[in-house]
This record gives sequence, structure tokens and C-alpha cells, in this order.
Amino acid sequence: MRTKQLFTFILLVGLSFNLVSQTYIQSSGRARDQEYYKSQNIIPIFWLKSDTIEENNAFGVEAKFSNAKRKISLPDELLYTSRNGYGYLFNGSANNSFAKGYILFIITDNSRSIKPSLLFIDRNNDFDLSNDGPPDTLKHTHKEKYIFLSNPDQPQGKHIIKLSRFKYTTQFKYIQLTDSHFTKHNGSKDYMGTYYSFKEQRLNVLAANYKGKGDSFTLGFKDENCNGLFAEAGIDKIMIADYLTEEFSAPIFTIGTDGDALVETTGHMYKLTKLNERNASSFYIQEVFDAPFSFQLNEDEKVPKFKYLIADSGKAKKRKLCKHRKKMTYVYFTNSYAENFQNDTATLRLIHNKYSQEINILFMNSGDIPRQSKKIAVLGNLPYYCGISNAEIDESWHIKTKPAGFFLKKKLKLHTAGMTPKELLTYLETNHGRK
Repeated sequence: MRTKQLFTFILLVGLSFNLVSQTYIQSSGRARDQEYYKSQNIIPIFWLKSDTIEENNAFGVEAKFSNAKRKISLPDELLYTSRNGYGYLFNGSANNSFAKGYILFIITDNSRSIKPSLLFIDRNNDFDLSNDGPPDTLKHTHKEKYIFLSNPDQPQGKHIIKLSRFKYTTQFKYIQLTDSHFTKHNGSKDYMGTYYSFKEQRLNVLAANYKGKGDSFTLGFKDENCNGLFAEAGIDKIMIADYLTEEFSAPIFTIGTDGDALVETTGHMYKLTKLNERNASSFYIQEVFDAPFSFQLNEDEKVPKFKYLIADSGKAKKRKLCKHRKKMTYVYFTNSYAENFQNDTATLRLIHNKYSQEINILFMNSGDIPRQSKKIAVLGNLPYYCGISNAEIDESWHIKTKPAGFFLKKKLKLHTAGMTPKELLTYLETNHGRK
């Protein structure tokens, strides 16, 4: 269609610089995804009564199960300590036949008292705890301890673990349940108790921020196997979040064997190159214009139907999206924290005032609490349709970052995804009155 071709030409001219050039990106350090915050993983600690330990298995079986055992070399400091225990840290780069994928550690004076504990970590994975350098010190006042484990094959690869203790006052029932479970189901090992064990949180996401002319977001590279490497083909994944946030989407984007990857935001696709050269700590990014989307709607597809809660209603009333099918419709997902929020709402007001006979504006608040959504709609005196989105609607529309604008033809078929209010205004001014 001629009008759409004209708009596409204008858009491509405006983005032609990105089409022929690549942007160099450096990572901004570790980030924390939802899995990190929700984690209740326990690193169980068992009594160390001699220089013999048991392998890290037998969970889920009765105490009569016999574990494999082996002797280890103990540091001299253990001659002057008591209440000593041992456990295993998960590390995907650890490779030995006795505890594959785990690193052994020993903790002294594990009583959570005034006397500090010493933490000996078998960093070279040889079961000799006397040749790994000085131990870490853990005091009862320390709320957390970060452990850095290197990948032996690629020393630049670092796996970071945050260790903390469980709180007896607020997690009493959880401690009781896990005590019972580990006591009954850890083979013949003697469990020291959840209160004296560690809570494990893995910092296995590397973040990188991208800010372009028409799009901005934060990438999260997920080290799925926790071996300190973030760009392994077929293993590690890529997530996307709003710019400078940690609200990452599900990790659905994969990395190819050549170290390249394709990622999508609303209406945009990007190619990441040379990820494996520096372990995703730096790479190149370039927008792609000539490939169909894999994880969102393409042109002329019907958008998913939904019912939305009316934001400016005093009652819990809902309206169907299909009510807007008789005219072109612009659906805009945003919230008060999004970039250019004030300017975008002002632009939408202008579009409504000038072109309401031609197009519906549906402002979907996605991210604010319902009370804030209503406050924005009522106190802002927004003249267009105002609704409240939810996780189900966002997911069905494949929204990974916000704001996200969708320009729909009549009958709710997609015209353009990723269109900003400013771009919509330009389109309407250019094509107003054309058949």
C-alpha cells in the first residue's frame, strides 16, 4: 500500500545510519534476575569428623544409603578449631570424578557465635584444602559473603555466588522443614542443620545497556550452567529488560556457534556479533530490517484479543479490545517509569484531538499499581481510552520492554509494531486525507 510504503521509506531513511553501522557495547557488570531474588537454595553443611568426606549425592534416599568416600588433605588451622563442617558449591566448570560440577569447602567453628569462622575453598579442585591460598573469614555480623570461582580452562570466566544465613526469627518453619528433609534424605552424612548452613544466590547474569535513536533496552546474558562463561552456543541464553532495569524477560534468545545472536524488542530486531570473543563482556550490535520476527507479531497478523480493566472507572469494569475494530487503533503499553512518559502522553493527547475520527488511542498502563493507573488517567484528564494491562496480556503481545506501541489497521490487524507516539503523529500528518 502506498501510504504504508511512504511511511516505511521515511522510517528507513531515519534509521539508515544504524543499518550500515554497528555499535560497540561493553557490559555494565552483574545483574540480578527474578530467579536470584526468589532463590531459596540451600548449601547443606555436614559435620567434618575426620579427614574423610562423603560424595555430594544421596539426596532423596534414606540414611541407610552408603555414599562413596575419600580422604582429603586438611589445613593446619583445623587443629585449633571445633564444630567443623564441609559442603559443596555448585560450579559448572568443576570437573572431577568424585563430585563433578561441585567445589568442596570446609568451614571452621560453624556456630554463628562471636568467634569468626574460616572458609577454606578447594579452588583448584584437588581435594587438598591446604594449597588454595588464605581462607575467607566469616563473622557472625556478616550478612553476606561473595565467593568468586574461576573457570580453570578460561580464567577470565568468573562464577559469583552470594552466601548468606537463614534467619531463625522469620524463617523458623522453613528451617524446621528443611532440617527434617535433610536429616532423613542425605544418605549417611551427618547434617549440621539449616540454621548453620548457607543460602545460595547465583550472580550468573551479565548486563549490557543499549541506547539507540528509536529504541533502548538492557540485555542480560544468562550463564545457565554457572561455569563463568556467558556466550556458550546452545547453552547460555539472552534476556531483555527495560533500559537500566533488571526486570528481565524469560531467557528465550539463544547464541549461535559463531558467537552471534538475534534478539527482539517490540517491532525491532537486532543482531549481536562477536559475543564469544570476550565472553560477552563486549560485542557489536546492529539493527536488522529484512528478517521476519520469531517471537512477536508480524505485519498483517491479527493481534491477540483481550479484556482490559478500565483505568478511569470507579468500578471494576472491563472493555473488550474488539470494541475498537471499526477504526485504526493505536495500543500503547507504558507506565509512569518509562522514558519520555510525559512527552508521550502529551503527544497522544494531540493525536486524539486532531485525528480521533480516524484512529482510536488505547493507553494501556503496564507496570503501575491500579491506584496509580487510575490517578494518571483521572488527574491527568487523559481524553483517550485508558486501560490496565497485566502479565497475561503483556505475554500474549510478546512485550519484552516498555514503552511498546502497536499501530493496528481496521479489524485489529497489525500495521506496525514498535511505533512511538511521535512516529504515529508523523505518519498521520503525512497521510491525513489520503485514501
